[in-house]
Order: sequence, then structure tokens, then C-alpha cells
Amino acid sequence: MNKIIECIKSRRSTRNFLDRQITDNELNTIIECGTWAPSGHNKQPWFFTVLQNSEMIAELNLLTKEALRNYSKEEGIRKLGANESYNVFYNAPTVIIVSYEKNNITEESDCSAAIQNILLACESIGLATCWNGFVRSHFNSEEGIATKQKYEIPENYTPYYAIAVGYADGSPRLGGERRDNIVKVIK
Repeated sequence: MNKIIECIKSRRSTRNFLDRQITDNELNTIIECGTWAPSGHNKQPWFFTVLQNSEMIAELNLLTKEALRNYSKEEGIRKLGANESYNVFYNAPTVIIVSYEKNNITEESDCSAAIQNILLACESIGLATCWNGFVRSHFNSEEGIATKQKYEIPENYTPYYAIAVGYADGSPRLGGERRDNIVKVIK
């Protein structure tokens, strides 16, 4: 099978990470792959904040869980935020916050493409990942402004999603079968 297709089909979200940091070379490779994503009008509106400081990751975990408890409209999400043993980043040693530059036409799609490039690059070099949308709950709150400044995210950027990155502790849960009846071909 083609290596790219195999990579796409084998990538899964990992929710158990080893306590072992990724290398600088691996980090540089995956970030570079993120920057090669397509973007509307080639604006490249992304900004990557890489957290490898365990105290800052733990802090963002707690702040995100607090936001989930306080702001989520879904009871199940509020319960996750209240669960003391739940870690939003599953104890990954690296967290990449992907932000977009404000006032672009396709910034969210562009950042999603960059995230997918990073996820696939990680899979191709043996790193595990989990795409995380919960951080938006914190960054969209009043409290998130101070965190954004502390993490040196430029003022004109909005934190969008995060990616937990590391080495898998065990095998990731396998994805289910793909849904049927989702394509209509018209010739």
C-alpha cells in the first residue's frame, strides 16, 4: 500500500503517553510539516506555541478543566472537567497550541489543515497524538487572556486547538469501521 495512504489509515488518537519527551529533531520536523499545509490565498495564518514545560502543561490542563466545568452546556463535558483524575492532554510531554491570525477568510480551515499535517507527520515518524478542542473553552474565557499573554501567543492570534504529542504507552484504541452511504457520485 502507498505509504501516505497507510499513514492516513493507521493514525489514531492516543490517550496514554509515556513520560518521555520527544526530540528537538522530531519537534522541528512535525512543525515544519504543519507549515507546509495549504491555506487560503497562501496566507498561512497559523502560529504554533509548543509547551514542553510540565508545569505549564499541568496549569493549562487545570485551567481548561475549570472552563469545561464552568462554561460547557453539556453535562458530560462538565463532568469531565470535574473529574480530578482526568487529564485533558493525557499526560503528553508536548502540547502544541495552534492559533490563527485574526481577520483571515479561511483561518480555521487553514489551521485544521496544518493540524492534520502535524498528526500525519507524527504518525509517520512513530509519535502518538491526540487532537484537542477543549482548550478553546479556556482561551475563549476572560481568564484565557492572561494565559495567552503568559504563553506568548501574539495579540492578533486566537488559540484554536491543541495537539498532545509524545510516545504511546501501549497501543491506541482502534478506530471503528468507516460509515457507509456517505458518498454520492454523479457523472
